[in-house]
Amino acid sequence: MDGVRYNIILSTNWIRIPPRHQSKWTKVETVVPEGVVFTFIGNPRVRVPDGPKFLVKNHPDKATLTTGQWIESMILMRVGTFQYNGEVIAMYDYGLTNVGTIKVTDATNRVTTGTNQLSR
Repeated sequence: MDGVRYNIILSTNWIRIPPRHQSKWTKVETVVPEGVVFTFIGNPRVRVPDGPKFLVKNHPDKATLTTGQWIESMILMRVGTFQYNGEVIAMYDYGLTNVGTIKVTDATNRVTTGTNQLSR
């Protein structure tokens, strides 16, 4: 993000939304040029009022997400606020996946390669 690589598992700058221990899910409100607007919603089997909205930049599925689609959890970094329909909502960034080649040498000096997708 902004030219900085983060380990999304170890970095304290990234948070899981919603947290795993909560029964809330998120629903796609709409897709806008700046990203995807989501709404916190309770478990879809239980009727609860809609919660706060937030924008996610760089969501990898932006092109295929549709209004009303459910998303269970995302790891995001808060980057500011966004004006949406006359209200100020939180803005998060999904980041861009950093895929790199890893070379591993085993006991017989055979080199194998793989990819690392834990950082953004």
